[in-house]
Amino acid sequence: MQFSEIQAAVNDDLETSHFTNWTADLTKRWINRAVRWACEGQVVLPQATGILPLTVSHDFSFLTNEVQAGTIDEQRKYDLPDGSTADIWEWRKDKNIELIDASNYRVPLRKFHKRDIEDDPLFALLTGKGTPSHFCIEQFKLWLFCLPDHSQNSDTAWTINMEYYGYLPTLTADEDSNVLTVKFPDLIESKAAALGFEWAKDPAWEYFDKQANKRLLEMITNDQGTELGGIERGMQPTAGAKIGA
Repeated sequence: MQFSEIQAAVNDDLETSHFTNWTADLTKRWINRAVRWACEGQVVLPQATGILPLTVSHDFSFLTNEVQAGTIDEQRKYDLPDGSTADIWEWRKDKNIELIDASNYRVPLRKFHKRDIEDDPLFALLTGKGTPSHFCIEQFKLWLFCLPDHSQNSDTAWTINMEYYGYLPTLTADEDSNVLTVKFPDLIESKAAALGFEWAKDPAWEYFDKQANKRLLEMITNDQGTELGGIERGMQPTAGAKIGA
């Protein structure tokens, strides 16, 4: 479904003509908030009395993106993807980061907490200059350790290849669409309607919110099945058969 079709469906659910101070921009905002919520892939499941709620989190395989950037000699910090263009989604969570050297050789970087690298004597060498082998994400920046020394790479920049989970671009034009509005429009419609009813202080928000959570949980289960595949049982020997029979 296109953005305009999702808007019409949400407005029908809300019966917006009965809302005081409602504007079309509010529906657009609720839809984009619903898309962002779905990208985060998190569902809070109620538990029995006295037991804390269970949070289910998942990174959807269809929300991965990949970008490249060059290192700058002796520069440690680099901006993360900010969603400034349609093909560069806003960064949400790293999946895999590697360096590509002058010989086109790919080296995966290991992730650590910045404080562990800087405070642990075992990582003393990483605070100097050399070939980066570790990274951390902090202050919405990518940090490389060691400090990139281009003399270690034929005096050229390394290519930082980042595969990450992103937020889909904001929907703005009526004809806009994305994987969620096309494949899972009922999810976006339910969550946007829940946000609208919550804004109006209408208890109906709980029904639509439950519907959205239920649909998101189904999506998580299906995506996990796609990533992991089915259980392979293998060939079963007949009764009395020996191995290799």
